[in-house]
Amino acid sequence: ALTKLHQWLLAGLALLTAWLLMLSGAVAPANPGLVWRHAAAFLPVYCALALGLASLITVVYRVLTFVDCPQAHAELVKEIETAKADLAKRGFTFTAAS
Repeated sequence: ALTKLHQWLLAGLALLTAWLLMLSGAVAPANPGLVWRHAAAFLPVYCALALGLASLITVVYRVLTFVDCPQAHAELVKEIETAKADLAKRGFTFTAAS
């Protein structure tokens, strides 16, 4: 049973090996042209850009679909007031935040 870390490392090693084989020319089409060499050379850059774009899309989607929870807010405010009252009974004084 592989852990998630082992799965990611294995996939990364496989991709790195494939990229190095492409870069060295060991794996190439019958007549590799300039486009093939360019794609092989800049594949890590393209992958990094794709990862960044996917991350950006995920963050924007999560922010747009964020669910507000007014009940939890009201409960939290009530708990804060209860804690303040309890601390005030014990002699703690609160100052206004500036």
